[in-house]
Amino acid sequence: MKIPHRAYDSHVHLLATGMVEKGLTLFHLKNLSDLESLSQHPHYNESFRGEFLVGFGWDQNQFRYSEAENKILEKSKSPNYPDFPSAALLDLYFPEIPVCLVRADGHVNWLNSVSLKKLGWFESLRPDPMGGVILRDTKGFPTGIFFDLAKIEIDMQIPQLTPAQTQDYLISAFEIFQKAGFSHVRDMTGNWAQWRLLKQLENQGRLPLVIQQNFSIDVPKDLPEMIQNFLAEKSSEQLIMGGIKIFFDGALGSQGAWISQPYAGTRDHFGQTQFSVEQMHSMMSQIFSAGIPVCVHTIGDQAAHQIMLMYLQLKSQNIPGKLHLEHVQLLRPETIELMKGQNVVCHLQPSHFLTDQSWLREKIPLLMPYLFQWRALEDAGIPFYFGSDSPIEKPSLPNNQKALIEAESWGIKNIKRPFLNYQQFKE
Repeated sequence: MKIPHRAYDSHVHLLATGMVEKGLTLFHLKNLSDLESLSQHPHYNESFRGEFLVGFGWDQNQFRYSEAENKILEKSKSPNYPDFPSAALLDLYFPEIPVCLVRADGHVNWLNSVSLKKLGWFESLRPDPMGGVILRDTKGFPTGIFFDLAKIEIDMQIPQLTPAQTQDYLISAFEIFQKAGFSHVRDMTGNWAQWRLLKQLENQGRLPLVIQQNFSIDVPKDLPEMIQNFLAEKSSEQLIMGGIKIFFDGALGSQGAWISQPYAGTRDHFGQTQFSVEQMHSMMSQIFSAGIPVCVHTIGDQAAHQIMLMYLQLKSQNIPGKLHLEHVQLLRPETIELMKGQNVVCHLQPSHFLTDQSWLREKIPLLMPYLFQWRALEDAGIPFYFGSDSPIEKPSLPNNQKALIEAESWGIKNIKRPFLNYQQFKE
């Protein structure tokens, strides 16, 4: 199937895009009382994974708590995450079935008490997993909020998608990207089951997109097997082997991105990383040594700077490689300077500005000069491409263009070259 090139969405989550489209969406949620009507959602019955009800899209920055809800929240409020909800609040609306709601950035799970009990976390004093954060009350018990690798651990405990569900969600995602005018996508959270299913669809003539597949690694000990599997696969005209993706830090909206200045209103909270510097160095070394590109999730300025230092250290040790920096929502000038002349590509999502502008100045006021540095990258001659981060943002060329224009009112310089140059990623 020959597909003409129109536009490339350079950073998406393919399966998740279909899951959100056909699942329980919470982007509208501002008052918790709206949870009462979720059973009327058109995809409510389709949103169960086994007995667990799963939803996506809540954002605590948008919540307006009632006086009664605030009293409940006071009992479990964390000094570094004061606006986050709790299991006790979710219990008001879901007291009997297990519920897991994923935050809009995909980095946080919000569980009710039934879920905590079924998964063995209710009144548990088990420590946080390395690379994850669990909010706790004064007794040390989980309050229902799980970040990053703690969130991943919860995901692995909940019943997994069936092959039929996976195929259904992928086909839904195809339709979404086609409708938005994209013929090529760069998927950042692939796994081998998904890859095999995509190959089947390609063989059946049912793959309408060109997909560059990147495979995400959550557990360092699994990396050797992933590298072996990666090297054993071959690209085709429509399915292209990309690289291996590592989540280094979290997200700004959930205060998990690793930044150089503390989040406003916190007690010296700078975010967190999912892996230590030593673990990252080892994983990057193994992947580069196998001749595979490395894609690193780096939203915070400190995360991006640290990865560049590691990249240059590996290069000095004669372990070069192709590095993709994903998101780079905050970049300091000295980090951009380190990128010059290196085999480094950045991937940004301008449309995040449209969503995040309501809280960015309040949450990270000291880092505003480093926000969305697409013009600085352009001036420095560093290659970069635009994407949507779908389903975090809608796959939309107009939204990215709109964001570039609106960001100028914040002093963020627009690009000089034609916009579509940055929506046509090819390797």
